[in-house]
Amino acid sequence: MRSVQVIKIKDDHLQLKKHDRKIWSVTLSNPEKRNALSYEVVEGIITIIDSAHKNNIRILVLKGTGRSFCSGFDLSNINNIDNKELLWRFIRLEQMLQMLTYSSFHTVVYAQGPIVGAGADLVVSCKYRIVDPSASFLFPGLQFGLILGTRRLANLIGMDNARDILVKSRLVEAEEAKRIGLITEVINQNKWSIEENILAADRVKLSVESMFNLYRITEMSTAHQDMYELVESITKGNLKNRIKEYIKK
Repeated sequence: MRSVQVIKIKDDHLQLKKHDRKIWSVTLSNPEKRNALSYEVVEGIITIIDSAHKNNIRILVLKGTGRSFCSGFDLSNINNIDNKELLWRFIRLEQMLQMLTYSSFHTVVYAQGPIVGAGADLVVSCKYRIVDPSASFLFPGLQFGLILGTRRLANLIGMDNARDILVKSRLVEAEEAKRIGLITEVINQNKWSIEENILAADRVKLSVESMFNLYRITEMSTAHQDMYELVESITKGNLKNRIKEYIKK
């Protein structure tokens, strides 16, 4: 029998389960906001990733409660945030996504329902991506001039597919997402099993150092450029006004 340690973080909107030393699972648990990524939740995930590295875990699992895995960047208090704070929040968000992308452990995401913006980028940043048939993806950032995760998306699904989705700002349903490589598998939510990931952890053959070097070599070369392009896109004009205009539409 495997022991499970449950830890609630950041006003219960983030839950960490330590199934053993090899596998941890993180659950976004704010269904009223469709698990939007608040500043506190992003900081909580960053803390968990740091701790996961220190504990040499093999697999990190991400899930979200309710009908939507994640609705993206939390814009609920946009009127109370100035552009400097917005810049910092997006920088921390990008850092979180890069930490997942270049981690020395496998990352597995289970996602359902409408997945928007930074929530979709969160899925893209994981190495094994499983969705329910209800899942759909929307990447609206370029509609208000924000460059976040664009290269990661293009690397995953190909430049032509990425351009088609981003230019048209169109919805990508689960089956198309599977066909173009955006996700790995389409599996009904009632068949998701954490036990499968525990067994997978036992089959990981590479050392933690080898895993880190693998992802560093194959994916890490553009990290600084990605951050530069994000910051440049934020600092051109008034991002807060651009977001508010997008929301009005």
